[in-house]
Amino acid sequence: MKVLFPLIDVTVDVLPGTSVSVACERAGIPLDLVCGGNGTCGKCRVDVIERGERKNVLGCQYPVSEGMQVLRAQDASDHQLLETPLATGRSFAPGLRCVSISYGELVTPMGGYDYDTLAGGPAGAPRPPPPPPPP
Repeated sequence: MKVLFPLIDVTVDVLPGTSVSVACERAGIPLDLVCGGNGTCGKCRVDVIERGERKNVLGCQYPVSEGMQVLRAQDASDHQLLETPLATGRSFAPGLRCVSISYGELVTPMGGYDYDTLAGGPAGAPRPPPPPPPP
């Protein structure tokens, strides 16, 4: 069956029962699946048009249908950031490393956000030891 991605002008062929997230991956615009595709984190939400009706669905759980349009742009996949607080009790994929950083630590003196700040300082600067793993 054909699934359309009108924002990037791509059509993919998938088998019936395939999830929207698999179709997105085949189109080259993977969804955030930080929970491992279990439908618990909500990071894979995507807008689709199915039989003329626009819906916001969990891509990891929702099956495609013939002629479905997935409204996802390429740039949406280029900057995936986990923003879910760890205190929510949501489970994440085993391969995901969760690190807690306060927003105050992210802001540089110029008020921007950059890799050096996230990494612990300018390249070559001594770095603090990594935090202990969560229990």
